[in-house]
Amino acid sequence: MRTRLFGAITLCVLAFSAPVVPLMAQSGFVLTGGPKDRDQVLNYSLHNNRAKVDLNSMELYLPAQKLAVRQVQIVLPEGYSGRLDKGRIELLNKETRVVFPLEEIAYEKEDLTLTLSLKDPIPAGTPLSIRFYNTANPYSPGIYSIRARVLGTERDPIFRFVGVWLLSIN
Repeated sequence: MRTRLFGAITLCVLAFSAPVVPLMAQSGFVLTGGPKDRDQVLNYSLHNNRAKVDLNSMELYLPAQKLAVRQVQIVLPEGYSGRLDKGRIELLNKETRVVFPLEEIAYEKEDLTLTLSLKDPIPAGTPLSIRFYNTANPYSPGIYSIRARVLGTERDPIFRFVGVWLLSIN
């Protein structure tokens, strides 16, 4: 009886005294929810994943497209209380880190869309990275599903769904 009690106490002490180590937020394993196709989950990097953090930075990655890209559109979820600084956004080649010049950055508050229009189309087969500086994380912790769409250079262009970033805020 004493051995079991001593073992239980030891186990509790070890379990509750383990150090808590903060981690950089990264996309990865999705336990429940999210898109049915794993290929639709896009990668991202978030400097600080805690709620209510100001002056944060994040990078959203887009895979190479089969067509030249004229615009990139980010669709934010309803209830997203974070802030994005339109003046501090860069679109760059993920491999070479070369920045593509943007013609316009438009934010539609009603549709919750952020559209990045390029001066010149990005060639097909170029993996992209969207870098945000001076952002503020949402006030509420949770997983925010942010959708990505691209507009090509074909004759009758339409926005094409690329995937979803499952942004995890603690």
